[in-house]
Amino acid sequence: MNSCLQSAGDWFNLYKTDLGNKIAAYNSSVTKASEKAKTCDADQGAFEMAFCEYEVLLSATCSTQSACITLQTSNRGTAKTNMQAKVASEKLMSKSCKKVRCYLDMLNATKVSQSGFDTCKSLVTDTSSLDITYPDAPAAVACDVSPVATKPGNDAWKVTEYDSLAPSQIWLSGFEGIKPVTACSEPAPASKWVKGLNGQDCGTVCSQIGMSCDSAASSALTTNEKVSAAFQAAGYSCKGFHGARAQGYAGAPFSTGRADDCAPVTDGGPKSRGCTHSYPIHATLCYCKKASP
Repeated sequence: MNSCLQSAGDWFNLYKTDLGNKIAAYNSSVTKASEKAKTCDADQGAFEMAFCEYEVLLSATCSTQSACITLQTSNRGTAKTNMQAKVASEKLMSKSCKKVRCYLDMLNATKVSQSGFDTCKSLVTDTSSLDITYPDAPAAVACDVSPVATKPGNDAWKVTEYDSLAPSQIWLSGFEGIKPVTACSEPAPASKWVKGLNGQDCGTVCSQIGMSCDSAASSALTTNEKVSAAFQAAGYSCKGFHGARAQGYAGAPFSTGRADDCAPVTDGGPKSRGCTHSYPIHATLCYCKKASP
């Protein structure tokens, strides 16, 4: 019996120190893992937040570029049309002046003759010096948003970013590895085009979504091209255009929903441009912006 107890005592003394060291090492590892987990969780959160900010900036940049291209393409078309009309007018003026000068030269009685009259009448004036060559607009450079096709909150994003980090062994109790992804919040736009309901004025339309009406932006829609682009930005495609009949209607720009659909702002006076005007059977197009705090 004494021999057995002695052997047990010897075994206890032999492994006591080793067991104590292993328990201490385990506790130290748990402490280090806990500290590392906090760091990793913070890094994960910072990475997801940074990606969300990147997505917002890239999407906003591409959206601004697209809107700019649409607007300037429209402006270029308008400027070209106006210039072509101006050139045609200048050519007629040049031809008229040459003919008038020819006839004036005949006022001297000694120069009046049928042949001289016929010459002036059939006078052909070269106006090629007034010709203008209009080069094609440079091709729009595509804005690539594919890097943010998925973002935090999408399952595909988590697979792409975190699957390669999956542990090869089971985590200790109390540790979860990759924590749940924090989805990107959807920021409210600073401003946008909104198509109201029939009879609504823009003050009402914008206030219903917590924004304020900007009548100056609506007043700038003076062509079919501009009003079409704005309606498109509001998620609506024009079926046609109202033409000159829109003049004087309150609430322009608007949509009728018929074949003579979208109407730009014309010389209808201030009532066509305010935030408080509307027309009972027309849906007003409004430019809404963030309300001032």
